[in-house]
Amino acid sequence: MNKKYYFFIPIITIFVILITYYLLVPNKGNSLNPQNFIKVMDFNIGGFPIIHSPSIEEVVKIIQLENPDIVFLQDVGSIQKLKKISSLSKLNYYLPQVVKKKSVSVAILARFPLLFKKKLILKNRKKITQVIFGEISFKNRKLLLISTELSNILLKVDRNGKLITNKARLLGIVLRETFLENYRSKEAEQLLHEIKKFKADYIIMAGDFHSLPFSLAIRKIRANFKDCSWLNKSFFQSSIKTKFLFFPIKVDYIFVSNNLECSGTKILQESPNDHFPIVTNIAF
Repeated sequence: MNKKYYFFIPIITIFVILITYYLLVPNKGNSLNPQNFIKVMDFNIGGFPIIHSPSIEEVVKIIQLENPDIVFLQDVGSIQKLKKISSLSKLNYYLPQVVKKKSVSVAILARFPLLFKKKLILKNRKKITQVIFGEISFKNRKLLLISTELSNILLKVDRNGKLITNKARLLGIVLRETFLENYRSKEAEQLLHEIKKFKADYIIMAGDFHSLPFSLAIRKIRANFKDCSWLNKSFFQSSIKTKFLFFPIKVDYIFVSNNLECSGTKILQESPNDHFPIVTNIAF
């Protein structure tokens, strides 16, 4: 074999392994007793303007089709938009204290009343990064809910969502996110520190973390929580429409405390948004 083709051998090998895993590993299914689990959805509904910004009706349609008990939202927009989504989906809405421009970054929709809510600002960049904490009572236990969106990474994409950022810069970003402290890894650390202050029996955290599965930020979180996509087909699926070659890009996650189990986790590949919603059943 010509030496110039040796470079492609490890790439092809990895690709074959991933495809084999995707085809053979089951997606556990939804065999849980409905009385013992909560169905959860995570959905960044902001939309990337040059691709598509979804309408309220499009967002509500997806929520209604899945019929979740709790929805973690990011990039919500206006309070009026959140109220309309809440009304049409017949779910109560909860959001942190309103900022000056009355814009909403993160919010929670839930069938259950929240016992309290608290806002946290991750002070790591000029952009305001918000987190909302809420608590519900389920089976007489305290369940802490966290919706968040970490600082974004500025990348250039075309109108089809394909990355056009300089490859050298892109490689530099991937290496920095993987091995060095960065905005998102520091915010993850702040978030973990804040979570320790709560005395909850169970914890569910979801959001747009703007971080790949092997990044330092996600590794820090995964050291303390279960990733609902782990050992599941969805682990190798993209959570956004932006593409780089044939590699999936996953930046949205649902994490749970170690005393909970996830079942039937899936990333909905049909979405009006640039982000795909994630849905899972969480067993108690």
